[in-house]
Amino acid sequence: MNKENIVLTVCLFFLITSPLGQYLFGLVGESLGTLFGDLLRLGSNITSYLMLGLGLFSLIGFVFSKHRVFVYINSFLFVFSICNLILLLSNEINLFVLFYPDRFVIGTVLSFFILRAIVEKKAVGE
Repeated sequence: MNKENIVLTVCLFFLITSPLGQYLFGLVGESLGTLFGDLLRLGSNITSYLMLGLGLFSLIGFVFSKHRVFVYINSFLFVFSICNLILLLSNEINLFVLFYPDRFVIGTVLSFFILRAIVEKKAVGE
């Protein structure tokens, strides 16, 4: 399975599990931010920066991954972090109060286009 199919599979997984998955993944993302905020004695706004850092880290890992397992892991982490980043930013500006599937749909579509562009650019460069 090539990287294009892996990106499609991971993004479809996020879209299919969107209502329930968003709630669970949103709670996991918020818990990670709270845990790191408490461990490092930082404010509660650390969650957005944590998701941004995780997104950049997993994007770099996605670009340089050669093995299929690492491509799956990095693409999953990237989509997870982008979806949570959009969810957290919408909560910070008080756009919505609850978890809504449209935040994960927007994050998944955005992640799909970013990862797909990287795969196509890398294929042209090889």
